[in-house]
Amino acid sequence: MKGKGIAPARPDTFQILTGLIGGIAGIGATSLLAQLAGVPLLMAPFGATCVLLFAASQAPLAQPRNVIGGHVVATAVGLAMMATFGNGMWQMAVGVGEVDPIRWTT
Repeated sequence: MKGKGIAPARPDTFQILTGLIGGIAGIGATSLLAQLAGVPLLMAPFGATCVLLFAASQAPLAQPRNVIGGHVVATAVGLAMMATFGNGMWQMAVGVGEVDPIRWTT
């Protein structure tokens, strides 16, 4: 339970408010687009992405190439799974699962 090193500094009020307003605006805009398009566009990772982008914008995972690339890869995998195997419960579970090829060879 004892951590090593020094805890990161507490974010200042501006960072907290930026994260709050940015998260509300981002999820609100996505919800509005989903409602106008008539299709569900919200998914759980969007909330985590908002936190990264607005509250920890200097973190390596919050950089544009990681955010956009990660969502593009996840979308491609999800669409490939759905096109190949359908959209059932097990297909969704396999689509988000991770296989470590090294473990399968030992």
